[in-house]
Amino acid sequence: MKYVTMIAYTRYSRDTRIKREAEALVGMNGINVTLFTTKEGKKARKYEWRGVDVQESRLPKYQGSNLAIYFLSYLIFTFLSFCFCFAQLVRGRLNAVHVHNMPNFLIFGALPVKLRGGKIILDVHDTMVETYAAKFQEGRKKLLRKVLALEELVCTRLADAVIAVNEPQAEVLIKRGVPRRKITIVMNVPDERVFDYRNTFFDRKRGGSFRTVYHGTVARRNGVDMAIRAVADLRSRVPGIELDISGAGDYLAECQDLVDELDAGEFIRVSGGMASEDVINFLKNMDLEIVTNRRSPASELMLPVKLMESVALGLPVVTARLPTIEYYFSEEMVFFFEPDDLDSLVGAILEANENREGCREKARNAKRFLEKYGWNIQKQGLLDLYEKSGAD
Repeated sequence: MKYVTMIAYTRYSRDTRIKREAEALVGMNGINVTLFTTKEGKKARKYEWRGVDVQESRLPKYQGSNLAIYFLSYLIFTFLSFCFCFAQLVRGRLNAVHVHNMPNFLIFGALPVKLRGGKIILDVHDTMVETYAAKFQEGRKKLLRKVLALEELVCTRLADAVIAVNEPQAEVLIKRGVPRRKITIVMNVPDERVFDYRNTFFDRKRGGSFRTVYHGTVARRNGVDMAIRAVADLRSRVPGIELDISGAGDYLAECQDLVDELDAGEFIRVSGGMASEDVINFLKNMDLEIVTNRRSPASELMLPVKLMESVALGLPVVTARLPTIEYYFSEEMVFFFEPDDLDSLVGAILEANENREGCREKARNAKRFLEKYGWNIQKQGLLDLYEKSGAD
């Protein structure tokens, strides 16, 4: 029996990427997976979920906006992870550690595995340099980028293997000194066991309501306010247009305030997040997904999960024209608008409403993405990495 410990500063119940990877490893012969993560309730729990042993720490995930508190929380969790991994080592249950960023320096919590010659895999969900540099004023960005680039370099050097989430992100890591031979791409695509790629739910006729949706993390950087303003602006031209915003995040209250300010509560609804299984039923009743990420160094490296989930369900998508999205999707597959341009977004939504046959055609074409990059393909890449690295 081989023992893999995963470290992740996250809420496991809502983190579909980590769930998919952990469950994929459990499916390998002779692999036992234990996940060490933050607590979701008042008390830390220890439980099993689909073969994965989950151990929550005493620390909750911080979701505020104070960066100093964020980094302090990260440091505490790293120390707790080190203690947990050392305990697993003493018990003879530690052959490999799979570290999910952010931050990268969680990898220091995995160091006990090196005492017995085990492997460390660093899973880069988001690059720290781009994600955190965008949060500071211009005068402090240069120093911050240097510090974060050094943090990234040290952590990727400590790792025996590095996972990137897409090709553009991998190229950025390579340019910053990560050897190509260390990198495996495992994309954050929907699991076909949950999102049935064969189904196409979009088959609406023109007329009646036109239900648009934004689902996922509700944050200002994701441009949710733009979706609200665009739909409010279109109400007079598309009488039946509606917008449902569903997701967790620190921008929910501001979104509701904006809806109230625009007197749009009758046709724009803001609600909290939901389990992935409920998301599917929710999206089945929609006509169009709106992906409104603002342009930033971080968003230019992202391939939004909400976009891929909608594609999996055959739901047409209006999305910001950002480099990584354009790397994988063409004009034949989605409706593009220019990032941070409200008029462009309004025009794209209006085009989708007026061209329902075009919506169906784009939704069908977008399925080609999943034929090439679906989860079964990504899963095999992950399993091959474990076999190649000897971490299994």
